[in-house]
Amino acid sequence: MADLQRRLLEASAANPESPDERMRRELGVLYVQTADNTERVAASKQKAARWLEQAFDDLAGVGASPQERDRYLKGVLGDLKKLLQSMTQMHASEIGLAVEDDKLLSYATGVKKAILEGAENTEKSIESGLLHRESHLGRGLREEAGKPVHTSLLYALQLKRPDLGQRTILNYETQIDAWKEHVGDLSLSSVRSSSLNSFIRWLASPVDSGGRGMGKDSANNYGLKIRSLLKVFNQHCDNDQHRILVPGFDLLQYSETEKREKVLKVRERAASDETCMKMHRAIVDLYPDLVALVPLYRLAGLRCTEAPFLQWKHIYQDRSGIWVIDLLWSKTADGIRLIPI
Repeated sequence: MADLQRRLLEASAANPESPDERMRRELGVLYVQTADNTERVAASKQKAARWLEQAFDDLAGVGASPQERDRYLKGVLGDLKKLLQSMTQMHASEIGLAVEDDKLLSYATGVKKAILEGAENTEKSIESGLLHRESHLGRGLREEAGKPVHTSLLYALQLKRPDLGQRTILNYETQIDAWKEHVGDLSLSSVRSSSLNSFIRWLASPVDSGGRGMGKDSANNYGLKIRSLLKVFNQHCDNDQHRILVPGFDLLQYSETEKREKVLKVRERAASDETCMKMHRAIVDLYPDLVALVPLYRLAGLRCTEAPFLQWKHIYQDRSGIWVIDLLWSKTADGIRLIPI
């Protein structure tokens, strides 16, 4: 919990929305979720009533003096106060809201007030029907809940940063800088289908035309990485009505001529048979235990980060009887790569 709280505090520094604004909006969301859900409120009240009734029955059965009962009830209230703060902290972490320790008590008090106000609104709406009018506090909380979210790409990257290596972080920062240069807006709301399509086409345009002159694969990757930050943000506000719809966009496609040229370039970069034989002889002389490494690289198409870590347990026969290498740590999208031997 402490590590997650640290991550959220770091991310909040990149968020144009102030912590107080975010807290008010989340209190409004809690109010709306309570005020507009009569069944949940009724079930919660019944559960609380049963718990209180059982607690008082147990206390009466003990035969305690009035002073002992007062001490017991004060202890229960203290425990409930701590429970409220703990639940508030947990809820804040689930929705990606950083709450500093010195503000936790006031935020927990606000949470209690918003929920109770929502429950009261629910009761009155049932009693008054179409004549029901929300209280001034209720209208204010509902207005806060409806305010748009102003969150930046840098904020989403901060949320994801602990799960990334330094090189990947630098790549993300480069892609965000390119987005800012072309789109001029770092807010997550700026990531739309139209802006993504414009972005990758600008990246692939020639430099003398004002573009970046990047290859289509690199341009597509930039667009996919920018869009992935929306998914990161949504993961941290799973219960928030302000989750952002992840847009689709048209990836740049290769023509048949470009595909042939791409294959030829790959062949030009590939090591020749003569080079591979020299590597093989060198490995046999220097590292005889790794004699099978070069054939694995060349014939199985393994990466240099894959072959050195193979173990016998990674080699087996599949259902059709073909022997395969099972690369569970591969970089493919699904994380699974079966290489036939």
